[in-house]
Amino acid sequence: MAAPGGQNAAASITFWRRIARLAKVAIVVTLGLGVWLIGFSSDEQTAPVLPDTNVQFSLDLAVIDTVDHDLIYAVEQRARPYYRIFSLDPKSGDVQTIFTVPDGNAIIYGIALDPTGNTLAVSYTPDFELGGSGIWTLDVATQEMARVLPVTDGVFLTDISWAPDGNSVLVNHVDRRGADEELSIARISLSSESITLLVADAINPIQIDETLYYLNVDENLARRSIGSIDPTGAATTIDVDDGRHDLDHLLPGIGNATLRVAILEATDDAGVTLGEPASAHGSHDVPSTWWAVTAESELTPTGLEPSIVYDAAANNDTIAYATNEGLSVGTTTRIDLIRSRAIRFVTS
Repeated sequence: MAAPGGQNAAASITFWRRIARLAKVAIVVTLGLGVWLIGFSSDEQTAPVLPDTNVQFSLDLAVIDTVDHDLIYAVEQRARPYYRIFSLDPKSGDVQTIFTVPDGNAIIYGIALDPTGNTLAVSYTPDFELGGSGIWTLDVATQEMARVLPVTDGVFLTDISWAPDGNSVLVNHVDRRGADEELSIARISLSSESITLLVADAINPIQIDETLYYLNVDENLARRSIGSIDPTGAATTIDVDDGRHDLDHLLPGIGNATLRVAILEATDDAGVTLGEPASAHGSHDVPSTWWAVTAESELTPTGLEPSIVYDAAANNDTIAYATNEGLSVGTTTRIDLIRSRAIRFVTS
């Protein structure tokens, strides 16, 4: 026989257990929502230093126009086995696969073409679980990859550019081994396979003649000025429009008198509505506009329309850039060459 009041007691226990479970769910949802809102704060407009390397599922690319331009190389980041480096002949529209990223955990974090046009430097890891990226070279004729610098756990080498002599490459050195992420410019010697840190709190290096240029990184991780170091070691700063804009994608300008830089467009700081995507932080989904800037901080618009830019490279007077719509080139007018949502890196 059941104890007196047994059914009522059991029902009471069941009721309070349900309340406890609901309370736990409410706490988890509340915490999750708080984290979501923090991550999606619209106050942050700085594009990330590390590129988004999530494989994107997309339809095949489509060549939609041709133009008189040198060969372009790009990374198409689609579902495997269609994750590859390819070449585009803009004059004919011919597309050729140069390197297929192996099945498994391999990831590309950036590419850059050497001054001779024969070799690509590739920021690469054969296994993303290593938690970093090293530097490889890819012979575009033989399609052979050779390791220059192995992966160091916790260190990413991204945003590659070649020194004019072709003997070394410059990279972002993103060190995540400590409590705080440390950003520096580094030079990697291809002959000695060694790395040297050059400038702290800086990213996006390019070398013109013997002068090194880069974007300065402030305490809020924003990039609002351009730094330079000349052959004597003297450092200078180019204030871009009094530091009122976040900068991205520093490139050589037309001739040696100017640089070109993408200025991120301001976003609405009124807040984020549930269900809306993040405006900038953690992604490149912020339109930017290309400007020419002189050593005297004079800004001149290039005339190229604003677009969401994942990566960009300069070839003489022309910019080649990967957007959320595909691959484009332009000096003052944008010409769309490829339609695709899976192109992430470009070099020419």
